Amino acid sequence: MLHFYEETSDRKLFDLRLQKCISMINSLADRILFHGSDVVLDFGYWKHSDRLLAMDHYQSLGHKTNVVYFPIDIDTQIKHMNARQKSRIDQDYKFDRRTVEALNEYFEEPNQDEETLTREEYLKIIGKMRLASVPGSL
Repeated sequence: MLHFYEETSDRKLFDLRLQKCISMINSLADRILFHGSDVVLDFGYWKHSDRLLAMDHYQSLGHKTNVVYFPIDIDTQIKHMNARQKSRIDQDYKFDRRTVEALNEYFEEPNQDEETLTREEYLKIIGKMRLASVPGSL
């Protein structure tokens, strides 16, 4: 988002900009899928209802969908966040532990109705995709 917009503390403006970016990404995903390639959307999909809407949309177009969920403890989140923030100069929102903990309160973990792939299951699928895309492989 920071590629297109300046950072803002105005929540309404932030949400408007976020929706524009999500709309653009979804439009690109639709076009990529139409041409036969796979797409991975990593928005976080914090709400159960957001995940259902996305799955319904892509399934209605005839695509197979999966939700991949990697549960991660707060200390590991902070470790990854710090490494990411140190490795990039611009184009990232800066967070501290308190902000991450506050944001985590908004996340709705997948419930039992949602079939999710584990990290290991997802990596197997990705590995098969890569093999399939190598010329001469099965």
